[in-house]
Amino acid sequence: MIPFDSKLFSTAANNGQMIAEVSRTHRTTVLFQNMANRLAGRGEVKKPKRSLLEPLLKKLKGKSGRSSAPHRKAS
Repeated sequence: MIPFDSKLFSTAANNGQMIAEVSRTHRTTVLFQNMANRLAGRGEVKKPKRSLLEPLLKKLKGKSGRSSAPHRKAS
């Protein structure tokens, strides 16, 4: 059963937007997305877990493109 939230539905209707555009995290939005995924045969879509080391690895990858050794001129 899909709960009716008058504020969410009226805001989306008045703005000409989809419910998911008004509130991505609302319970009704999640229910609609799950129902659409099941009907399309996609099953449940899970968000990938974020690693604790991800920010550190991102910084290291950004610095790896730079060389710390001085450049030599070809003779």
